[in-house]
Formats: sequence, C-alpha cells, structure tokens
Amino acid sequence: MSPRRLALSFDSADALRSACERLHQAGFSSFEALLPHAMPAFDETGRPGRPGIPAIIVGAGAFGALAGFLLQAIGAHDYPANSGGRPVFSWPSFIPITFELGVLTAVIVGIVAFLWRAGLPNYHHPAFAGSACDRAVIDRYVVLLRAEDPALATDWSRDFIGELGAVSVEEVAA
Repeated sequence: MSPRRLALSFDSADALRSACERLHQAGFSSFEALLPHAMPAFDETGRPGRPGIPAIIVGAGAFGALAGFLLQAIGAHDYPANSGGRPVFSWPSFIPITFELGVLTAVIVGIVAFLWRAGLPNYHHPAFAGSACDRAVIDRYVVLLRAEDPALATDWSRDFIGELGAVSVEEVAA
C-alpha cells in the first residue's frame, strides 16, 4: 500500500496561517501548503528551513570569481607575454574576466539551486489527484499532512485536526 496524506482545506489565508502555526506548535513536522497565490510572510511559521538560495548564489559567485582569477594568474605565469612593457602579472587586466566568470557561475548555480529547492522537475505528484488539491489553484488553501509524521499517529491527533476548522479533510495518495 502506498503512503497516504491528509489534505485539509481552508477558506481563507488567515485560517491556513493559524492552522499551520498550531500544527507546528503541536509537533507536526512534515506538512506542506498549497496556495492559490503567493504569501510572502508564510514561511514565518517557524518551519525548519534549509540554506537559502541567496547564500548559495553568493558562495558560487565568489568561487567562480576566484577560479577565474587563478586561471588567468596561472596562465600569465606559465605563458608570459610582454606586451606594451607591462609586467607579467598585471592583475588589473584580470578584473573583467574575473567579474564575468563570477557572474556566470552565480547565475548557473542559482538556476540549478532554485530548481533543486523547488523539487523540479516534478511531472506529477499523486496528491494532486484529490479534489481538495484541484481547488487549491482556484480558491482554497490546502495543508498536506504526511501519514508517516509521528505526531499524526497519536490518539489526540484526529481530534486536534478536527479543531483546526478545516472545510474538508480528505485522504489522498502521497
């Protein structure tokens, strides 16, 4: 039997936010929300986070810039060219390539990090077969609770979920 999820539907964004805060405070650790529009402050519910994409992009850009500078410095040392009486290691001429490689590396790694963090490409998610998830793109706010969450296995969890004020509670495939 495949793992299951509970889909809790809510009418408003405020009801969803308060339900997520109550779920987190009650010890539920594995849930996700489906929203019909963006809610910028939604992640302030205290859910565990992962390293942010901006930090990944800054690190990749610094690595790319350093690699670009070192490639030019090694090339100037191994293949010296006296052009215009400049010294062999003329670092100001390395700045444009260093900058461009830093930007290029940051952009490529940023795109890959975004796709990885978003879980893409995900061509089909079995939870979207439920009717609750169909309404999530129109006018409903849905919270998906995983069946393997330890807090869901307790006796009080069914009563607690009923007290959250969900419009409907549906079991969907995971």
